[in-house]
Amino acid sequence: MGTIPKGKPTTYEEKLLWYATAPRAATKPLCTVENKALVEGFGGTLRGHIVSLKGEHYRKPTRAEALNLARRFRQSCIDEAKKKGLLEA
Repeated sequence: MGTIPKGKPTTYEEKLLWYATAPRAATKPLCTVENKALVEGFGGTLRGHIVSLKGEHYRKPTRAEALNLARRFRQSCIDEAKKKGLLEA
């Protein structure tokens, strides 16, 4: 069974455990420029980093959607870590 890495994770397995064991999901407000217009939204975060699932945009129009995205990302990390034997099933 793996342990939570101290400091900044560097390997894929360390990052996987770092996100899988994140204590809570949160959101950050985002503002980007698209087609010369400001677009506001929210990004789901784990441990202060904006996260997203493959094939899905990181910016969401509402806080609830961004929070749901972060929680789904964390769950996908948990599932993969269990599959690799890094976390107990």
